[in-house]
Amino acid sequence: MSVRSCSVLILTADGKLRETLQAMLEHAGEGALRVEHRETLVEGLERLAAARCDALLLDLNLGDRRGLSALVEAHFHFRTLPIVVLVSRENESLGKQAEQAGALGFLVKEDLSPRLLENSLRQALNSREVPPERDQPGRQES
Repeated sequence: MSVRSCSVLILTADGKLRETLQAMLEHAGEGALRVEHRETLVEGLERLAAARCDALLLDLNLGDRRGLSALVEAHFHFRTLPIVVLVSRENESLGKQAEQAGALGFLVKEDLSPRLLENSLRQALNSREVPPERDQPGRQES
């Protein structure tokens, strides 16, 4: 799946980080990429339950959840959704733990660049094992 034709949910309470990610994604997507944002895990899970997204950029420092618990809960509800976590440099080891817990990658916030972000999303999207339509909540497989 191309990064240019997908939908991405950014889940962060950090307004500056959100703006940076949105600008990078809009540039990478050349206008075709759909980007949405939520600030809490509860809001993010509600959004994911309402309509499919192709990828989730998950800050592990949310207003209502901190650390791996946000990833664990998101992964529990949306097992096939590619999740890339965002960690601070001082918590880089948390990114490695997140990969072991189900994230398909992690990015260090202080090292973000358009190229790193696009490559990370591309890898996450390409590693998807189940077709997107199977990831919709409540949908029964035949």
